[in-house]
Amino acid sequence: MSFYLNNKRVVITGGTGSFGAALAQKIAESAMCEVVIFSRNRERQQKMRERFPTFKYIIGDILNRADLENAIDGADYLIHAAALKEVPYCEENPMEATLINITGTNIVIDSAIAKGVKKVLIVSTDKAVLPSSAMGISKAMMEKVVWAKANQINKSSPVKESITSLIVIRFGNLLGSTGTVIPLFIKQIRDGKPLTVTNPDMTRFMMTLEQSVNYALFALENGVNGDLIIERASSVSIGDIASAVIEQIPGSTSDNYTITGARPGEKLYEVMATEQEMLRCEVLNNNYLRVSMTHSAKPQQLNPLKELNSHTAPRLDRCSLKEIIDEISLQID
Repeated sequence: MSFYLNNKRVVITGGTGSFGAALAQKIAESAMCEVVIFSRNRERQQKMRERFPTFKYIIGDILNRADLENAIDGADYLIHAAALKEVPYCEENPMEATLINITGTNIVIDSAIAKGVKKVLIVSTDKAVLPSSAMGISKAMMEKVVWAKANQINKSSPVKESITSLIVIRFGNLLGSTGTVIPLFIKQIRDGKPLTVTNPDMTRFMMTLEQSVNYALFALENGVNGDLIIERASSVSIGDIASAVIEQIPGSTSDNYTITGARPGEKLYEVMATEQEMLRCEVLNNNYLRVSMTHSAKPQQLNPLKELNSHTAPRLDRCSLKEIIDEISLQID
């Protein structure tokens, strides 16, 4: 899958996070290349070093350009996964979300361009679309920064082979990653507590870590400057997740859950791509869409696809959901 990465240098910001670590492992298994993990968490780096001693590890902050340029010197590809992504935390600390998700990404892009990185893959979120939370707003502005930079690159670099390409992907909820709902539900059951559900009718796009890694590698290989690559992910309701966890995890004190109400910034459903974006999309295959976000982009669809949202997207079937719960349960034992 990752043959195009052979003999390349790949840098991952936020490389010790759930996605970053899974991506690094997949790259190492699939390609003969140098993997550089860039993050500010020394303890996580040490734990990761025990599993993957051949990776290069650099402690640094994306807000420090000198740190970044040291890490990406000689890099062919850069995956920018460092971010503040917890919705409640960003609601309480919107300026920190602004600083890291917007300013930090701008520094990452400028550093990559200065160092001649071939491609930069920037990880965004469905919460950036029609945002209602501080995290979503910060990610939406981050995307605006990317598209502005991509347009500047197109205008200033007529030799396309020599430019840095900026590509964005949008994740839904990563099943099993730190702070997500399934590990939380499993912990509540194991602690003998009732499950707390904000709203059982809420729907979310769901991706396993494996799906997110394959998605990122596909976008890195196939994306060009100014592209938004979208995966047609399945969705699931929070109520269905809670019911499936109760069925699968032994020790539940109740067959039901407690409804707490939506938290600040939460929406009933998420949108992966707006109707206007779908008007500009190109279908790459059954799983992925390409939306050219540069100003020169023209509508691609004579019969445009409708808004891609989690209420109308195909639902994750119950059997697959239970298999995912079982797998996550084993990982956190």
